Amino acid sequence: MTVGSASPQRVAVAQVLAPHGVRGEVRVAVLSDDPGRLGSVRTCWLRLGDQVRPAAIVSARPGPRGSVIVAFEGVTDRDQAERLRGAWVEIPGEQVRPLPEGHFYLFQLMGLEVWTQDGRCLGRISGVLRSRAHDLWEVTPPAGGEPVLIPAVRAFVERVEPEAGRVLVRLPEGLVP
Repeated sequence: MTVGSASPQRVAVAQVLAPHGVRGEVRVAVLSDDPGRLGSVRTCWLRLGDQVRPAAIVSARPGPRGSVIVAFEGVTDRDQAERLRGAWVEIPGEQVRPLPEGHFYLFQLMGLEVWTQDGRCLGRISGVLRSRAHDLWEVTPPAGGEPVLIPAVRAFVERVEPEAGRVLVRLPEGLVP
């Protein structure tokens, strides 16, 4: 499942992995299923720890192992590129592409309360683990404790209501304590 309603101010679309070559380019991991997305982005922000700065993408092309090679304006050598290692590439929330109905972005799922059909609150979505088969929602119980993993599949997820701040699930006996 993936999401589409309220947009935050900025959304991370990639993360800088490492410098590429000696001319300031970097290799980035794109956080969507559209690696070509960075080719249409010109203005973005780079977030590294608590520091955020505006940036401009000069070029983006396919790189090794599904990565993208990006050149940022003003980054002209390997040392400058190295300082970007680990930075998140963010775009304005209003530039996020709409998704088909029933699909959600991670930012829309994070923090939603998860409720069972019998009215029990299991907690809030605190993370999403990706697997080849499907995503697993990490749900942190309201009283703390160990998170519960819930498969994000139609068989278990009855409704996702980002505007109401909740998800309704239908779970088989024994899946959660």
